[in-house]
Amino acid sequence: MTFLLVVLTVLWTTARHEGSHALAIWLQGGDIEDMALLPGIHPEAGFYFGYVIHSGDTTWLVDAAPYLSDLALLICILLMTRLSVDWRRYRTVVLYLGVISPMVNLIYGYQGGLWRPATDVAGLLAVLPAPLVHLYFAAAFGLALYLLRWLRRIRRTLPERA
Repeated sequence: MTFLLVVLTVLWTTARHEGSHALAIWLQGGDIEDMALLPGIHPEAGFYFGYVIHSGDTTWLVDAAPYLSDLALLICILLMTRLSVDWRRYRTVVLYLGVISPMVNLIYGYQGGLWRPATDVAGLLAVLPAPLVHLYFAAAFGLALYLLRWLRRIRRTLPERA
């Protein structure tokens, strides 16, 4: 079961990441030339989880879109924590698809942007003030850590199933 959850998390994360790029491109009037949602090897870029190749005039929001969707997802989960819900039912799904997925995307994207020049975060660092980019990632990751701790508390306080 854990293997299936990990595979689903990778597919969900990739689809959400690349879909966010595609949505930002479309909203800015760009054209999507090619898109991959499954991992593979690109002749020029090497290993990838997914990619979107586009044309047209777009802004830095295309690079930022996946990380903005990470934050939006984390904020939705945060708001959901205020609901009176039987979290035993949804805890695992929320953990993997709602918290771990954006955490992994934030970490992978951020660290890659610090040492690989052709990444989303490297593009953001080239056009936005670096302290703003670093602060954004720290805040989004901090929210994810808060939600992980909340889910851990839920796990401890919920009665075990019989």
